[in-house]
Amino acid sequence: MTATKSSLDAPGYRCFYCGGALDPDAVDTMQRVVGWGRKHAVGSRRAVSTNIEARELRNEFAHDNCVRRIKRGIAPAQEALL
Repeated sequence: MTATKSSLDAPGYRCFYCGGALDPDAVDTMQRVVGWGRKHAVGSRRAVSTNIEARELRNEFAHDNCVRRIKRGIAPAQEALL
């Protein structure tokens, strides 16, 4: 029986934010998505629909925890300060 390589063995699968190794097929791995969304007609200039009309998947991945920290304004390099 031959052993198959996991996606972790493939080069280049590193977290975009912390640089740690990750498995792009794991449930808790996030992938960057870029696209166009329709603005809401409601007064706010910043309101954009969560529906992305034209999605484009990028070959950039990140740990779920790193993305959550970034959303809270905490860079991965600041983790040691917590």
